[in-house]
Amino acid sequence: MQIANFNMNSIINNIIDFGRSIGLRIHTQSIIFTDSFLPHILIQRGEIYVNPELVSVSNLLHECGHLALIPSKFKNDFSGNLYSGFNNYLSQSTEVDSIQYYLMQAADESGATAWAWAAGIFLNIPEEEIIENSSYDHSGEYIRNELRSGWHSGISGLHYANYTSKGNLKLLQTVTDKKVFPEMDFWTADEVLSHHGVDSMASSG
Repeated sequence: MQIANFNMNSIINNIIDFGRSIGLRIHTQSIIFTDSFLPHILIQRGEIYVNPELVSVSNLLHECGHLALIPSKFKNDFSGNLYSGFNNYLSQSTEVDSIQYYLMQAADESGATAWAWAAGIFLNIPEEEIIENSSYDHSGEYIRNELRSGWHSGISGLHYANYTSKGNLKLLQTVTDKKVFPEMDFWTADEVLSHHGVDSMASSG
């Protein structure tokens, strides 16, 4: 059910401001995108072009999630439906159990969904706008329940890539500074790599 009495333009602007604050390149344009994969939002060479008057909250959050989870070195490969970019990224040679390996695993569709949920909660966006009921072949309510309960597969990906900790590890909060999903220690792949002393523009193989 749609949440009434909130300013949609303000929410969209908050998402854009947040995305820019973590290093995403987001451009606003008051045009109709005719060749975009999702309505009113277009990705070209790792940059987001969006019509803020028409784009949905859920689509904007999700696409921000995809690009946030990609290291800067590979962003230029991502355009349109992102498939070609992902194929190139996932073809890179990485050592199993390395942080680069886990970042790759986290950068899938489920990872972007979990990231979008965490960002939406952080920005105090109504849950039904973060993931609409009609999303994911009308299974949006089910996906929201998975994310609330901590059972969504994308959360595991974010956990192993060091973005956050899974919800069933709340004990960590009492013994470390590690945050528990939907709170995030890091929002971008570049931040994770920097934390591990890896140059996000360096070769991974």
